[in-house]
Amino acid sequence: QQVGSYAHLWWDEVAYGVDTFICGDDTIFSAPELDPANNILYYVYKSVGDPYDIGTYTFLDVTDVPWYDDPLPVDPITQPTYYYVVAYDHDGNNSDISERVGRTSYQFATGYAQMAVPFDVEVGSEPLEPSELDAYLAGAGITDMWRYGSGSWVAVYTAGIDIFSIDEGADALLVYGTGNATLSVAGDLLPAPVWAFVHGWNQFFLPLDALGFTDAISLKENIDGVLGCPTVAYRIPGGGWQMLVYFESSHTYYGNFSVYPGQTYLAWADNPGSWPTTKSGVLHNTMRPGEGVDDLLPMPKMVVGDIDGDWESVHFKLISKDGEVLLTDEDPGCAVSDGKFWVQVGDIEWNVGDEYVLELYTDDNIVRTKVTLDDGLAQHLGKFHLADVVKPQKFALYGASPNPFNPTTEIKFDIAEKCDVELSIFDGNGKKVATLVSEKLDAGKYSIRWDGKSDNGHELPGGLYFCRIKAGTFSANSKMVLVK
Repeated sequence: QQVGSYAHLWWDEVAYGVDTFICGDDTIFSAPELDPANNILYYVYKSVGDPYDIGTYTFLDVTDVPWYDDPLPVDPITQPTYYYVVAYDHDGNNSDISERVGRTSYQFATGYAQMAVPFDVEVGSEPLEPSELDAYLAGAGITDMWRYGSGSWVAVYTAGIDIFSIDEGADALLVYGTGNATLSVAGDLLPAPVWAFVHGWNQFFLPLDALGFTDAISLKENIDGVLGCPTVAYRIPGGGWQMLVYFESSHTYYGNFSVYPGQTYLAWADNPGSWPTTKSGVLHNTMRPGEGVDDLLPMPKMVVGDIDGDWESVHFKLISKDGEVLLTDEDPGCAVSDGKFWVQVGDIEWNVGDEYVLELYTDDNIVRTKVTLDDGLAQHLGKFHLADVVKPQKFALYGASPNPFNPTTEIKFDIAEKCDVELSIFDGNGKKVATLVSEKLDAGKYSIRWDGKSDNGHELPGGLYFCRIKAGTFSANSKMVLVK
């Protein structure tokens, strides 16, 4: 187990009989435990590769005491480590060989985090109870644990009460903690799992021998080839969702991130089936029975788009209808990078049909667009152009473009000084049907998209419409035609 900044191995108890060990493709052999009463030297072997391949283990050190401390890697999350020990008796004979053991680490912070239990943890009872795992990871301050099942989060442990036992070698958990620490889960190596995915979200940990995956793209593409997988995600400890999405129409990825063996992720499967398919192993279902908690936390969802031109100076804000800034490009799971932007709305309380304003801006230019959330995993808002321009010297309202339009048009206007601004749409009878802006704006050039819908989300009929702006003492109107 982890002791301070070391992986601590020990064999101070004499074991009776032998243990069975499943290696590789269901190869079973017996391995006696080490007996300190009969041995005087212990050779320690270590692997940072495939733990089921004996060829990946190399000699680490020799000790004459029944324990060994190995310093943890600089980043123990990215590099699980595995060990076995060969014992030599008083006559110099190779007498015993241990089972293979391992450790992988998880980061905890105040809030939600994901973790796994890929080993047979040598602590407490069999089966392992959540309260025992909580005590084992004392520095994390875990108060609650959940599996994902039946389309919602299923409580495993809450307020110190055990609800379901831990399935060692298979459990992938969402936990809520109050501590900040990087801690290891360690124990006897167990067979690599094969996951039974269902249609929808699945929570799982990346098998310890899944070394060919370096990032979310490689993981998504492998699952996609078997089950159909448009997205994978993970929970940033103490933060929000990090999510990768792929748009087949443009063959473009948004939000890539690194992945590591033993770490827990979410993947959406279009079709039920098992994964990975490259190796045999014990089949575990990612969905577990139990009463779900539907309102625990929102599931991942991305709003993305592209930036035409210089993107390095672009930032964004997601703003509520009340003018509150909910997310920016500096929040977890949100970013502007390589001519693209993505907004992780799964980090706020969202529902289908919710409306927001996305503001993309530079020091000299602002583009605004209305966002109405649909029921998809991700939404693409299109391409936006933000050129660095001189701040306007006077107020102006420009005509809509395109005009006539269907289904959307872009309305541009200039604000010469900070003031209260209202930009509204009226039908041919003079009735107000939509309010696009109603707040105080800084001086700058603005652009906002209108989707031809009223404030209540209803599609408006084709015909003549008027755009009216009031900014301080300035007012102006322009005509536009919605074509159906």
